[in-house]
Amino acid sequence: MTELWVIPPAADAIPASLKFFGAGSQNILLTKIENGEIGHAALSPGEDLLFTHNLTQGHFQLHRFPGTPAEAIPGVTSTRRRIIQGVFAEEGKIIVCGSDHGTVYVVDTATREILQKLSGS
Repeated sequence: MTELWVIPPAADAIPASLKFFGAGSQNILLTKIENGEIGHAALSPGEDLLFTHNLTQGHFQLHRFPGTPAEAIPGVTSTRRRIIQGVFAEEGKIIVCGSDHGTVYVVDTATREILQKLSGS
């Protein structure tokens, strides 16, 4: 068996997700929970946006991928330190993400505006 990738261990991190991306899926995006900061991450279908849930600050963020600083999505927050997931939809034009207070948010990825709030009963 040939070793294809080497991922250095991180003593203070827990692997959270793994995504193969790029031409021929030759690259690996490994997200990890470091000191309880990032709870969830998702890569857009076009592989140009990274969505993360910041457990420490309780907000959701979008990054231009790869390598730009995170920008918080205004108005989409969580109140407890629980991992909340989100998914890209409509070919990466929107994100649908949950919350820990019963609301599901639909967010425009270009403007970061909340398009719709869906509340559970």
